[in-house]
Amino acid sequence: MSALLKNAVDSLAIGIEDYSANDPRRTLSAVRNFYAGAVLLAKEVLSRKVPGVSPDDILGAKYKPMPNGKGGVDFVQDGSATIDFQTIGKRFKDFGIKADTKRLEHLNKIRNDIEHRYTTQTDATIREAIATAFPLISDLFAEAGESPELPPIRQHY
Repeated sequence: MSALLKNAVDSLAIGIEDYSANDPRRTLSAVRNFYAGAVLLAKEVLSRKVPGVSPDDILGAKYKPMPNGKGGVDFVQDGSATIDFQTIGKRFKDFGIKADTKRLEHLNKIRNDIEHRYTTQTDATIREAIATAFPLISDLFAEAGESPELPPIRQHY
């Protein structure tokens, strides 16, 4: 298992544990962990589409041209930032990956609100946003050819 996939699986598992606790404080933690796991899993799927290439070449957020010493340029990652949620959706299309990333949109907005200020969403609404993303997670694991041992998630959606 790659380090990226392990991080995704661990984050998803913690998010599911938080979700299953049925405690509003843990629901906030579930948002962060589950969303992070989903994004990491999506990055793993992208990386696997071109196995002979460094993941940095696929997941980098910015690139810059550098002279290659042969009269041309090579594009190299500029900094360590990786692609965000919106860019993942675009790269999925570019790579021919069919995934309903819209299932993460509401969760992304809630996560952004939680991390930058606060959310006005109810616990039930937040839990529903997480549950809405479960099928996407299943699809991403299938796209990656993986079936990890996670806490049961089907009962939650």
